[in-house]
Amino acid sequence: MEPVIGRPERTAKFQTEFVKNYAMFQYAYVQFFTEHLADCSRQFNGDLQQMLILAIIGQSYLNRYIKIESHPDNPPVAMSASRLADVCLIPRETVRRKLKILEDRGWIKQDGEQSWTLVCDGGAVVAGADMIDLDKRAIKRLARMHATFERLIELPDELKKLPAPNDRLEALSKLGGAAAAREGAAKTKMGRNHEPDRAEKRRVVKRSVA
Repeated sequence: MEPVIGRPERTAKFQTEFVKNYAMFQYAYVQFFTEHLADCSRQFNGDLQQMLILAIIGQSYLNRYIKIESHPDNPPVAMSASRLADVCLIPRETVRRKLKILEDRGWIKQDGEQSWTLVCDGGAVVAGADMIDLDKRAIKRLARMHATFERLIELPDELKKLPAPNDRLEALSKLGGAAAAREGAAKTKMGRNHEPDRAEKRRVVKRSVA
């Protein structure tokens, strides 16, 4: 069995609905994301780089696990520190330190030449078993977000507060450009505000030289 991926036409439909009611979808998503991120931060004592590295190793493992019925001869999935550094955009030496911490926790092990994979015990992933409470909270949180998205998609158009998709995307684009323009104007204004100071300094220098 292959990993389930949304059909393009269905994905496009949902994307259109998300844009039409952007604020409410954005609120629901960010609520899920920040709650889950904070929960993960507590689990990893504030070290989210550990979380990211473990998650990427775990995704490779899950991808193989999902496909195992149709590809029983797949070799164990492992990732090198160099590959993880490239994917995470984290310096290689930092990745190696995080891998060592995860290894000390009993969650990953080296498999082959300098590659890393998850540790299993009796068919169960040790990291998953150790973080079962985090997983339960994540499932509940994800289900709540999914239910919220379903309700938002079913709203009649007159209750969707934002413009149509193309207008919304155009508005977002203009908003980004306007923000950049405001930032540039603020810097220019700041520079002008400093002009009298620089002029005063030049007068002081001239007086001291005279």
